Amino acid sequence: MENHKRETPLKPRRLLLFPIPLQGHITPMLQLANILHATGAFSSITIIHTRFNSPTTAKHPHFTFLPIPDGLSETEAGKEDVIQLLTLINKNCTGPFRDCLAELLATVAEEEGVACLITDALWHFSQALADGFGLPRIVLRTSSVASFVAFTAFPLLREKGLLPKQDSRLEEPVLELPPLKVKDLPTIITHNSEDLYNSLVAEMVKATKSSAGLIWNSFEDLEHSCLAKSRKEFPVPNFPIGPFHKYFPASSSSLLAHDTSSVSWLDTQPPKSVIYPSPPSPQSIPASTPPPPPTTPISPLSPSPTAYRKMKLAQTISSPFSLSSTETVPGRSETCGVVGSSHEGGGCCLLDHGCFVALTQAVVDNFGMPRIVLRTGSVSSSVAFTTFLSFSEHLSVFYLYL
Repeated sequence: MENHKRETPLKPRRLLLFPIPLQGHITPMLQLANILHATGAFSSITIIHTRFNSPTTAKHPHFTFLPIPDGLSETEAGKEDVIQLLTLINKNCTGPFRDCLAELLATVAEEEGVACLITDALWHFSQALADGFGLPRIVLRTSSVASFVAFTAFPLLREKGLLPKQDSRLEEPVLELPPLKVKDLPTIITHNSEDLYNSLVAEMVKATKSSAGLIWNSFEDLEHSCLAKSRKEFPVPNFPIGPFHKYFPASSSSLLAHDTSSVSWLDTQPPKSVIYPSPPSPQSIPASTPPPPPTTPISPLSPSPTAYRKMKLAQTISSPFSLSSTETVPGRSETCGVVGSSHEGGGCCLLDHGCFVALTQAVVDNFGMPRIVLRTGSVSSSVAFTTFLSFSEHLSVFYLYL
């Protein structure tokens, strides 16, 4: 009888997914949906989504999309405070999501059934609803394991007075999260810190501990120590199966139309006339190491060969410096060397948004070079950090989003 059971294939069942309506959350969820669809293990995949920032359904004909009302007014949907927005949609979507699940479960064929519900970690209300319907809920955490582990420590860090951050304590080590210092802790700009700490983060952690499992958009070799901490904090199955973009590209899930005008502009520039300063690399380069050829990247975070070809790169600059240093302007000597050694001069300077874009203001101004800022994360996260943007960033020729 046992052998017969092993040989009997499991019947394919429906899979339900529920992404948070922000670009950096929709993209990984749809990538995960594609990964699971490719396994052929499910009879169908249904994406439940809000009307706010709804995905482009025509680009995913192999999925069923079910919109639910989110109760957001135009003013509320345009909020720059992402914490207020997330708190509001968790409240507004509870009833519509419950009704959607009830209707789905009532119409699903008995022989098909629903395998499980996969929701973003930030949909904390969905755990209680899933329990009520007898559905296993698996949590998808779309960003790093390290940031989530830090979030779980927020209550303790608040008790110790390390949060909210104080300028006088930024250099203090966080003993609970080595090797982090206070300045390294995740920071989200909000007008109401109580919503962040007591409502969103606390409820997210509580609901995740009650889930049936955790899916990470990361992998073991990258965050081994953080995953070890996560498994202790969340005694449920952990699945570090990322990075998702290695399996499916993100372009098909973009909420914004891609602006390629900057690429055409770059194509009109003379060869070797655009400088791309790479973000700092944790890899130190010995002083005795000979400098690489002009077109050879010296940072693991440098652009791909395709990007080199499109940007007609002169040289990738990598400077292992401390971001907290204010004594010198990083990249000055390297930029001087590149521009000074070129007979053609510099066409423009392409800078990473989160790196030393503000610190190099004096450098590019000194050479009279136009500057392009590259934002490697989502637009929504950029909006959340708007108060950190220096005035100099708004003077850029272009602002590029991936």
